Amino acid sequence: MMKTYQLKFLAWVFSAFLPPDDPNSQNDEVEDYYALLDVSKNARADDIKKAYRKKSLLLHPDKLRQRGMKYEGQIITEDEARARFQQMKAAYDTLSDPKKRQLYDALGHKGLDFVQNPSHAWDPHVLLGNLAKSSLFDRTKLITLVLLFFGLVLLQPILLCAKLDQMLAQNGGSLENASWVALCVPFWLYALFFGVLLIIGKALFPLLQWIAFVAGGIFFSMKF
Repeated sequence: MMKTYQLKFLAWVFSAFLPPDDPNSQNDEVEDYYALLDVSKNARADDIKKAYRKKSLLLHPDKLRQRGMKYEGQIITEDEARARFQQMKAAYDTLSDPKKRQLYDALGHKGLDFVQNPSHAWDPHVLLGNLAKSSLFDRTKLITLVLLFFGLVLLQPILLCAKLDQMLAQNGGSLENASWVALCVPFWLYALFFGVLLIIGKALFPLLQWIAFVAGGIFFSMKF
């Protein structure tokens, strides 16, 4: 399971594929799960369990009738009480499960439902529909990051192939006398970025493998 900050980063990058907010939908007005149970975001599992038991007792039909159907200073109907209890149970089911809680903290209520529903998360029609309804900022951000990624990936082989082509050509070219080390700058930048990600993720063994691979690339580029 990924860390919360990693999930938040992925959610930020691919936010265009998440369900957009619908201002005309009443289903989007879901209260924060922590606020429903009246606990802090750093609450322990025992605190969440105690808060759920306390809140559920307040919504028990017999307890409500004894108080004249009053809940938190307001008079509610049995249907409203049932709906509130279902929301509270959903909040407890999510926050009491470590994996669900981590997803909820990173992606929110709608993001959690989206990830847990495989038919939505992997349906290209749903993803494209969400992309079409996303904001201009989210679409621009996604396209920019995709172009940067493929630009960095393709720039290296293009430069190397161009140098080899000019070395074999009779007239040569501007890259014929270029240093191999200089041509590998995109690779060094990519290696630095990937190495930072491995350090942040505390992936020590893959980091050692990546360092060995980069060291080999430096050695061969220096020889040429």
